[in-house]
Amino acid sequence: MNSLKKKNMKRSLLLLLGITALLSANAQYSNSHLLHNNYSIKVNELEKIKPLNPFANQTTTIQRNIIWSEDFSNGIPNNWTFGGYYTNSSSVQIPFPDMTQNPPIYGWEYRGPNTQPDVTTGTRGAYGGNALIISPTATNGFIIFDSDYLDNAGTQGAFGLGPAPTPHVGTLTTDTIDCSNYPNLQLQLNSFQRSFFGQAFVSFSTDAGTTWPDTVELHMLDVNAATDEDNVEKILISDFIGGSSTAMIQFIFEGATAGNANGTGYYHWQIDDIEISEIPPYDLLIYSNDCYFDNNDVVNATLGIEIRDYCGQVPLNQIDSINFGFYAMNWGAMSQNLETSINISNASGISLYSNTESYGLLNPGDSMSLYHYNKFLPSAVGEHIIEYEVTGDSVDATPFDNILEKGFIVTDTVFNPYYPNSNQTDVIGTGHFTGGDDGFKMANLISLLEADEITSVRIGLNRSQTDYYNTVPGGMIQISIFDTLGFYSAGVENPIIFSDFYFITEDDTANFEAIIPIPTTYLGNPQDRNLAPGSYYVCVEMYNNAGNNDIRIRDDESTLRYPWESAIFVPGEQWYTNGNAFNIAANFGTWVPDNSSSVEEISNSNIVVYPNPTSGKVKVSFSVNELAKASISIKDITGKTLQYINKGNLSTGIYTEQIDLSNYKKGIYFYELSLSNKTSNGKIVLMK
Repeated sequence: MNSLKKKNMKRSLLLLLGITALLSANAQYSNSHLLHNNYSIKVNELEKIKPLNPFANQTTTIQRNIIWSEDFSNGIPNNWTFGGYYTNSSSVQIPFPDMTQNPPIYGWEYRGPNTQPDVTTGTRGAYGGNALIISPTATNGFIIFDSDYLDNAGTQGAFGLGPAPTPHVGTLTTDTIDCSNYPNLQLQLNSFQRSFFGQAFVSFSTDAGTTWPDTVELHMLDVNAATDEDNVEKILISDFIGGSSTAMIQFIFEGATAGNANGTGYYHWQIDDIEISEIPPYDLLIYSNDCYFDNNDVVNATLGIEIRDYCGQVPLNQIDSINFGFYAMNWGAMSQNLETSINISNASGISLYSNTESYGLLNPGDSMSLYHYNKFLPSAVGEHIIEYEVTGDSVDATPFDNILEKGFIVTDTVFNPYYPNSNQTDVIGTGHFTGGDDGFKMANLISLLEADEITSVRIGLNRSQTDYYNTVPGGMIQISIFDTLGFYSAGVENPIIFSDFYFITEDDTANFEAIIPIPTTYLGNPQDRNLAPGSYYVCVEMYNNAGNNDIRIRDDESTLRYPWESAIFVPGEQWYTNGNAFNIAANFGTWVPDNSSSVEEISNSNIVVYPNPTSGKVKVSFSVNELAKASISIKDITGKTLQYINKGNLSTGIYTEQIDLSNYKKGIYFYELSLSNKTSNGKIVLMK
């Protein structure tokens, strides 16, 4: 399955652009991306972690020459046409509108001040939540394709029992629009969608609907994702219907494409304040940016590309010169000479760096990618705020979209791609993917230029009143560090450092973080915490007690990163490219826990458990260095003791105990070897 990055862009600009050359270099890899499991659909409402779109109101107040518009103050116009179909229980496709039902089912619906339901209601479905579109004229009416309600009629579990079940497709087509005097056009609309497996399209016709040669997909949401309620879409449509006297537009909710085992479609698409306007003569925009290190051949040569991205928090001793990239477009009708500028300031607003470079002439509708010749090398710890700006040789019609900001923090010891001041975050953890419970893993890639000693790992825990996003005390974690040798080619992990098992406490969830120490001794054997220059994954392996103690970690989406910079592993399957910048921090340098005696228990034994994983029977071999009272315990993931074997007093020597687990369910179990007052423990994977 191809990688589909989840995106919630501040202002979505459907430019029909190809992937930029730098990012397209990643296409040579197998970037598997996993979709959320079926119980994602049971979420009542999508939790909004980020603020509303700050650009939306600015976009709608810009002076434009509007040649056509519809705000639905009088409902859906009578000369618009409904189309599409739903699928009945006999797998027969029934066209919209279905006039045999009472009331008739049109697919698309109008919500007005005096309708039932009215403008205070979004979806009526059982699972779509109660969020409403936010638009300049939402109070006088908007339209909705309510896929959720059409399938289940608002009753949980009533899949396929609604008035127009999935698979279904709903189209709504305008009357003809005269654009004959306007060759340079843009379409703008307020568009709010929450998607399970539904897609939103806009199609264009120049011959009064006889043919529909041009179609644009909006939003491109991942499973269970949503746009902002005040999302504004702009589409450059000069090449689609510019100059046509018989133009038409069609809005398509596509809920028929095969999704997963849970079906197709679902949730909703709400639209308001549609308008076609002339493109301003001078309008540049920056739609993406990039920021990466020099010396990339040191760290990512195994990928085949020499890219080391820069985001979040990076220790000062791991920093090299930073390259700055711009991706911009001439949205206006006139050519412009383009300049790109970088301005970096600290948290107090004091300027640290400034640089401007020229690109040359950019023609209407063309896009560009440019990397500055000059670079910046941070020299001190602290927050750095980068402002990317594109300017032309004329006054810009929409100057607010000429600037993008990116922040990062230079630290003394913390390496973490998560930017704590991000306004675009997601949450990923146990229970979010089929099979993603006990043994689910999340990992960040860190790339070291200088050798350093890792002493602990901090994970940022998410708390919420919604179960889907909440961390519950009692879950268990183990940290592992593995290098990238063999990982990209075969998905092979080569762990070189481990933490002891750690249980999430109430204090951890109250503090929204857990700090897991990396011991100098693991299972009685010394381990070297020093990492040589190169690339490593910091991996968090989680156990949620079969869904009872979920662990949820924040993911920063403010900077689009390269595949495999963050990744997840589903037990029994493989690694996937889900995730962007997990809040998993590697701490380097000196770190001393508050109660070091309780963190590590140094055993006077060497212990080997084999075969592991096992289909039933395992052997526990261990050595005793001095007379000791010995016992072996087998526990389940809740800590309940399933077997207790008292070995009595053992003298110096090597001992082996065979233990039968064949009567237990497959899963994760733990052994504990006690020698007098010292213990060693580990996990056993039971496969059947």
